[in-house]
Order: sequence, then C-alpha cells, then structure tokens
Amino acid sequence: MAYKAKNCPKCGNIYIETGHKLCPDCYKEFQSKALEVCSFMRDNPNATTKEVMEAMKVDISTIRRMAREGYFEQETVSYPCKKCGAPIFKGTLCAKCLNKIQKNLKISMNAIDARKKLMAFENAQTTYKTFDKRK
Repeated sequence: MAYKAKNCPKCGNIYIETGHKLCPDCYKEFQSKALEVCSFMRDNPNATTKEVMEAMKVDISTIRRMAREGYFEQETVSYPCKKCGAPIFKGTLCAKCLNKIQKNLKISMNAIDARKKLMAFENAQTTYKTFDKRK
C-alpha cells in the first residue's frame, strides 16, 4: 500500500492521507467543532444555516462537510449535488443524477456482455472453419 504525503488544506502541515482530507490535528478540531454544532442545532432546531454559522463561527464548507458525513440526524442542511447542483441532504449526488449514472452503467454493461457473446460466437465460427478445412 502506497502512502501519500499531502499538505493539509487548513493548516498547511504535511501529513499522510488517511481519507479525512485533513491532518490529524485539524481533523480532531473538525470533529470537536462538529459535535458543538450538532449540540447547538439540537438546542435550536429552527436555526437557519446562517444563524448556525454566525453562532458557532463555522463556514458553510464545514457545515456542508458535516452534512455529507452524516452528522445531522434530520434533513436540516442541504448542499449542492456535485453533478447538477440540486440541493441534497446526504451523499454527493442527487437521486436523479445517481439514477442516470446507474442507467448508463447498466446500458454499458449490457453492451459489454453483447460484445463478449459476439466475440465468443465469432471465435467459435473461426475454430469450426479451421477444423473443417483440415478434413
């Protein structure tokens, strides 16, 4: 397994990538802040995203990341789908884009299967013709 050394986008320190996209210290800070934000949102269920940002001194990217990572129990914070920009509450793609990708993948898999069958058929015919010429 190859390790990738990266610069933390928040503090600039070099760290080994673990999937959190932050160095260990900044990720701990993010988790701590996330717990504070969740607590605030539990105590203030009608707070807007702007109010949460101002009260907790966090930026929108932190709140969106928290939503993507499932920190919020209800659908309280939306963020844009990576493909079309529609508001979503979890994951990275909206249902419409995800369905479109799945449909295209299914079409591609069917085309690959058809091509494999055709190649097997053509290979079988070539083998038969070669065998037939030997008589």
